[in-house]
Amino acid sequence: MITIGTGIVMFFFGFFIAAALGANREDHYESIEPERDALMRVLNRKETRLVVATLSAIDNELRRCYWNKNQMDLPSPFSNTGNSYSCDAFAVRAYDWAGDNGRNFVYRNGRLVAEWYKHLGRGDYVEVAYDWTLGELADMLEDCIEVIRRDFGE
Repeated sequence: MITIGTGIVMFFFGFFIAAALGANREDHYESIEPERDALMRVLNRKETRLVVATLSAIDNELRRCYWNKNQMDLPSPFSNTGNSYSCDAFAVRAYDWAGDNGRNFVYRNGRLVAEWYKHLGRGDYVEVAYDWTLGELADMLEDCIEVIRRDFGE
């Protein structure tokens, strides 16, 4: 069980993680677009900050795994780079200067959708398909990290 203390540690840990990495893998992005007709709830500012910290942790793991496999950095799809990355659990794409800026991060068919301006942490907007608990957010983080590690052969 996740305690409030663990949640606070996760929250602050995410803010101290550097943003980076991406890959141009659009192949899964369309398949995990959310159903926009579904009733979505917009998160408040505190909830959004916790999601941003979680997404920062996902970005950090993506960057670490890519580096371990290729010994080089790629620009982060969580930043203002134009890159994207997708896998079985989620898809993320950088801010698009051409104007198509919705849905920067989509988790499991829209169970969680995040949008931002230029880079994660700036002008964030998060929608969820239902009310999430701290434990479910931790499960999402674990799921995403597991899939990233599998994709990079770890």
